[in-house]
Amino acid sequence: MAKKGIFRKVFLSMIAVSLITGVIVLVIKGIVLLVLVIISVSAISFYLSSRITRPLEQIRKGVDIIGKGNFDYKIKLKTGDEIEELAKAFNKMAMTLNESQSASEEERAGLEIKIKARIKELEELAESLEDKIQQRTKELQKRVEEMEKFHYLTTGRELKMVELKKEIKKLKGRK
Repeated sequence: MAKKGIFRKVFLSMIAVSLITGVIVLVIKGIVLLVLVIISVSAISFYLSSRITRPLEQIRKGVDIIGKGNFDYKIKLKTGDEIEELAKAFNKMAMTLNESQSASEEERAGLEIKIKARIKELEELAESLEDKIQQRTKELQKRVEEMEKFHYLTTGRELKMVELKKEIKKLKGRK
C-alpha cells in the first residue's frame, strides 16, 4: 500500500505540475496575445488617425490659403469619404467667393465710370454756370452804370429846376 500511496502522490504531483505548466503556458499565451492586440490596435489607430489627420491638415492649409484671398486655390483630396466631401465644399465656397468678388469688382468699376462721367458733367455744368454768372454780372454792372448815369442826369435836372424856380421867384419879386 505504501507503493500505492507513493504512486498516487507522484501521479498527483505530475497532474499538478502539468496543470501549473498549462496555466503558465496559458498566461504566457494570454500576455503574448494581449501584447499583439495592443500592437495591432496601436497600428490600426495610427493608420486611421493618419488617414484622417493628413487630409484634415491639407484642408486646414487650403483654408488658410483661401482665407488670404486666393480663391483660385483648389484643395485636392481623394479619400472617398466625408473629408473629401468637406474639401469639395470648401472648393465650391472658394469658387463662389471668387465669382462674388469678380462681380463686386465689375460693379465697382462700373460705378467708378459712372462717377467719373457724373463728375465731368458737374464740372461742365459748373463752368457753364460760372460763364453765365460772369455774363450776367457784366450785364448787371452795365445796368447799374446806366442807372447811375440816369440818376445823375435826373438829379442834375432837378437841381437846375430848383435853381430856375428860385430865379423865377426872384424875377417875379422884382417886378
